[in-house]
Amino acid sequence: MGGDSVSAEKVQEECLPTRWLRRSTLSRFNWLVTELIVIIIGVLVALGIDAWYGGVVEARDERTYLQQLVSDLSNTEQQMRAADSVGVDYAAGNTALLAIYGSSVYPPMDSLRLWLEQTQRFNNPAPIIGTAEALIATGDLRLVRDPGLRIAVTRWLSRSRDHWLVPLYQLEELHRETFYDLMDFADPLELPLGRTATEDSLVVLARSDDSPYSLDAEAFFHQRKPYTLLAQLYKLKMSMADFRRGMRTDAEELRLQIESFIDEE
Repeated sequence: MGGDSVSAEKVQEECLPTRWLRRSTLSRFNWLVTELIVIIIGVLVALGIDAWYGGVVEARDERTYLQQLVSDLSNTEQQMRAADSVGVDYAAGNTALLAIYGSSVYPPMDSLRLWLEQTQRFNNPAPIIGTAEALIATGDLRLVRDPGLRIAVTRWLSRSRDHWLVPLYQLEELHRETFYDLMDFADPLELPLGRTATEDSLVVLARSDDSPYSLDAEAFFHQRKPYTLLAQLYKLKMSMADFRRGMRTDAEELRLQIESFIDEE
C-alpha cells in the first residue's frame, strides 16, 4: 500500500510541469487568436473606412463632373441662341437682294453692297464638349452611377461630332464656294469690311468707287445665275440654322436629364 502511494505521488509530481506547459501553450494560443482577431477587425475597419472615403470621393468627383457638364451644355445653348440672333441679320441680306428681282427700282448702291457682304456671313459655334471628352478619355465616365446617364453622355458626344458638326462643316464649305461664285458678278473689294468696334459706321475699301468690276445693279438683277446663287446661300443659311437648333435641343435635353439626376441625389 505504501509503495502505491509513493508511486501515485511521483506520477502526480511528474504531471505538474506538463499541465503548466499545456496551460501556458493554451494561454499563448488564446492570446494569439485574440491578437489575430483584433488585427482582422482593424483591417476590416480600415478597409471599410477606405471604401467609405473612396465612395465619398467618387461621389464628389461625379457631382463635379456633372456640374461641369451642365455648365458646358448651358453655354452651348446660349451660344446657339446668340448665333441664331446674328444669323437673322445675315439672312436679311439674302432676303433683301432676292426681293429686288422683278423690280425696276434699285436701292442705293451702298445698301446693295452691304447686303452682298452680309450674304457671305454665317456664325456656327461648336458645342462645348470638353468635359464629355475628358470623362470618356480618362475612363472617369464610370463615376457616373446611372447607366442611362452614361449612355446619354456618350450618345450626345457622338451626335455632336458626327451627326451635327461633320455635315455642318460641309455646309459651311459649300456656302463659301457659293459666295465665291457669286463674286463673279461683283467686285469683292467693293464690299464693306464690317462695322467698327466703337461706332456704327461701315468700313469700306478706298477703291470701291473706281473698281473695274463695279457692281452693275441692272445687269446683276436681270441674270438668272446671281439669283440662283443668292437663293442657294439663303437655303444654306436656313440649313445651318436647323443644325444649330438641333445642337441646342440635344444640349438642353441632356442638361435637363443631368439636373434631374442631381436633384434626386
